[in-house]
Amino acid sequence: MKNSTDAKKTILYDFHKSKGAKFGRFGEYNMPLWYEETGIKKEHLSVISNAGLFDTSHMDQIMISGKDALSLINLCCTRDLLKCLKNNTSALSTGKCVYSAVLDHNGWLIDDAIIYRFSSETYMIVVNAGMGDKLVNHFIENNKYNNASVKNISASIGKIDLQGPFSAKIMEDILFEPKKVLCDMEYFSFKGTHDILKTKLPVVLTKKKEKIILSRTGYTGEFGYEIYADKSDHKNLWYDIIKAGKKFNLVCCGLASRDSLRTGAMLPLSQKDIGSWLFINNPWDFVLPFKKNSKEFSKEFIGMRALQNPKKVQYTYPFAGFDLKKVMAGENSFVYTKDNEKAGRVLTCVSEMAISRENSLIFSIASKNKPEGFKPKGVVCGFILIDRKAENGDIFYLKDKRRKIKVEIVNNIRPARTARQAITE
Repeated sequence: MKNSTDAKKTILYDFHKSKGAKFGRFGEYNMPLWYEETGIKKEHLSVISNAGLFDTSHMDQIMISGKDALSLINLCCTRDLLKCLKNNTSALSTGKCVYSAVLDHNGWLIDDAIIYRFSSETYMIVVNAGMGDKLVNHFIENNKYNNASVKNISASIGKIDLQGPFSAKIMEDILFEPKKVLCDMEYFSFKGTHDILKTKLPVVLTKKKEKIILSRTGYTGEFGYEIYADKSDHKNLWYDIIKAGKKFNLVCCGLASRDSLRTGAMLPLSQKDIGSWLFINNPWDFVLPFKKNSKEFSKEFIGMRALQNPKKVQYTYPFAGFDLKKVMAGENSFVYTKDNEKAGRVLTCVSEMAISRENSLIFSIASKNKPEGFKPKGVVCGFILIDRKAENGDIFYLKDKRRKIKVEIVNNIRPARTARQAITE
């Protein structure tokens, strides 16, 4: 295994270092976990209350093109691209994107991804750090079609995430024609293109005439955008967003707050909450192509037969604790029933600093119905993998070598999330 001195550096590494970033390894990259002048808590809360900026240029992008591109993606990805919009009744259209999973023949997750349609013959698939080549090989190995080409385009494209309620206001100062671009952008839609994709979509320009892809997506559960640009424009775009965001109290955020935000938003981390076990019976199996009111699938895809005939049944559930006490997640942290029976293991366990329990109910700093004078104390939350079905409200105990904590199965962790909020609100 490579050590941190072998790790790659993003274009913004010098910026992160100058801001006193604490670094950690993600994929092949040294990435900022948090910044000295802010810290995880402030970065987390800023995304919910104002805006946060993340360097996510460590993530990979794959282009699949040709007349058989759709067929190849539909074989290798779980989402049925012919039935994935409007309650799974219509096909993925140009300018839209969807979340999906890529499984192996065991029904285990290789990676999760977002699939962007730029035309009927051109798609971009965004995957996790260091997974580009692995997934390119997976697509090529399973490519039984004559007219589908697969290419890792990560070297050409940089990525920045702008998240939080003031994201649109900040983008107004960045874009050349902000009203034209932003006015009708729905959740999981995008505008713009990149030269390498060679599509005829209208370009989206910044005021400095940089071409970008602006996507109404993110990994925090909050209103915001993911921004793709040419690597040569990446650094200037980052600094321009910081400048435009000053009057909105924009904060640069590391990947530690990204982790706590995505957990509170009930979003999985690949190879942690989903990984080397069957991708089923979890909060995200909506990406499996189930027929309406049925456990049958609407299409064939890699891993399908393993899911239909499971050798071992497991269930993944979100939980919320009762205070900030937490355990270490991993192979040596276990889940117990009230009768002290071992039921499984802890996948993720983090502190969600924007929420608190009040009279058994969880409120967020963004909750419109929060109690008067509400100040969040924070609640531990995360995901468990267990060997039995559970119901909302069921109590379990998590235990590592240091402590044991009580948690509750919940169907929602951080309330009042804004990711789907209309841009006019």
